[in-house]
Amino acid sequence: SLVLVVDDHATNREVLTRQLARAGFACETAADGEEGLRRWETGAYALVLTDIHMPRLDGYQLTAAIRKAERRLQRPRTPIIAITANVSKGEPEHCIAMGMDGFLGKPLRIAQLSEAMRRWLPHIEFRVGGEPADDATQAPQPADDALFTPESPVDATVLHEIAGDDATLAHNLLNDFLAAARKDHVALVAALDAANLPEAIRQAHRIKGAAALVGARDVHAAAAAAEAAGRAGGDAAFDTATDSLSAAIDLLAVWVER
Repeated sequence: SLVLVVDDHATNREVLTRQLARAGFACETAADGEEGLRRWETGAYALVLTDIHMPRLDGYQLTAAIRKAERRLQRPRTPIIAITANVSKGEPEHCIAMGMDGFLGKPLRIAQLSEAMRRWLPHIEFRVGGEPADDATQAPQPADDALFTPESPVDATVLHEIAGDDATLAHNLLNDFLAAARKDHVALVAALDAANLPEAIRQAHRIKGAAALVGARDVHAAAAAAEAAGRAGGDAAFDTATDSLSAAIDLLAVWVER
């Protein structure tokens, strides 16, 4: 396969796979950095898209391991592009300093992916399969469904990037996201109860990243607020933000069922 996607969140892997397919690229996925390194070692991939915050081996450590192996084995440099919901100031520069080649923030647009592919894989014929590249880079049209309003909990434009006009697929993607978000929220609460602040922050970040990719804007905002409260070190504020996140997930579930 051409592209290796490394992300510990199943929703993110599914969304990125579909976006790459719509841009005309085949990919395979790895569920964490250790699996990503094993797959990269096969030599089957021309480019790596990786999340940064992962257990066992994060995106920075994966990049360092790949760069070390390239030097040892005298293999050509593999372009590595970070994909993360953490678009704070200085993060892109930090990614480059750690040996990565590029940085893309969530939510992703197919046009962004296409541009990155063109830049880092200039020797590859752009149309590898899936939809024609010209169609893939056009601005998506929001679904003209009465459910989608400026106040709805889902951004129709982002959802259309993944599912196109397939309403069943869109519904299934959102349900998969909700199942994952509920599981991550349970883990967040458990981490808070155990006074494990780093793990609680990590779970809030996981929900934030997946929410960005599927266009669940209210859940994304609530998860971002919870993550920020955790990083600020305010226990009471973190508890309140975690409750608000739970409410946002519940509201999204009601909206999806409609």
